[in-house]
Amino acid sequence: MYHDTGVEFKLELRLQIAPAILNRIPSFKVGAVLYQDIEITGSPQMLKGRLRLFQESLFFDYADRSLEDESAVKEWHDAFRELNPSFSGRESGLERMLEDIKEQRFVEPKNSAVDLSRFFSLKYLIPVHIYDARNLKGPIKIEPGGPGEIITFSDDA
Repeated sequence: MYHDTGVEFKLELRLQIAPAILNRIPSFKVGAVLYQDIEITGSPQMLKGRLRLFQESLFFDYADRSLEDESAVKEWHDAFRELNPSFSGRESGLERMLEDIKEQRFVEPKNSAVDLSRFFSLKYLIPVHIYDARNLKGPIKIEPGGPGEIITFSDDA
């Protein structure tokens, strides 16, 4: 339960994955992290340091390896091909981040929410998005995208 000036309400984060995605990619995974009572500000030094250290560790992990050998990168390429063949061969956001790290172009801290989502994206090799559950209208829907998009994330608003 969330308490705000005497008002009590329940935070809830609901996700819906479109059958069109699950039918084509039965192993499609999504994760969610729900935080309560947080304030988005500049990242604390500890988070900045962990993000940098983790990127440096990944730099050494991939120094002698091709990203095409990374199973998560292969999974995204396969997912792109399954969801929309016109996206075959395109880089995912994850692959772009890993390519930058491989070239020692590390992401710079932005704020506590973005930095945390980037850290989890790199740690678990999946996209991590940030939502304020109090402002969501209905579930977050994960659906095949329209022209120029592979997947869309949206709520009822």
